[in-house]
Amino acid sequence: MSTQAAANLVEALTASSPSKSDRERRLAEVGLGIVLAVRESRMALDQACKDLFNLDTYQAGRHQRLSRRLVEFLEWGMELEDVIELAPEGLAESYDRMTALAGQVIGESLSGGRRRRTTKPRSRRPKA
Repeated sequence: MSTQAAANLVEALTASSPSKSDRERRLAEVGLGIVLAVRESRMALDQACKDLFNLDTYQAGRHQRLSRRLVEFLEWGMELEDVIELAPEGLAESYDRMTALAGQVIGESLSGGRRRRTTKPRSRRPKA
């Protein structure tokens, strides 16, 4: 039996978890940890890009049809280098948005994939 290392974190999680919801949650949890570590200068951005925020991971996420929020999270992560170089004043906003996206993915996974309503449901009865 040959063993081959997964090319990226999405593929590694796919091999270890048959549940898409679990994979999304785990990826969001790992991503959230990476964002926090980079934000607190405990991890270099280069390492974060090598580990998670790269084209291979993004393409695997799209191929696996991961949630829109998780794919958006990966997009924000891939843009961090540009933000640092071109608009460093926007870095806090990027970290905040990424944290919010990861939190939404985790929350949806824990609630069984159901989105929480932000408005009251409409009545289905036709108006007279």
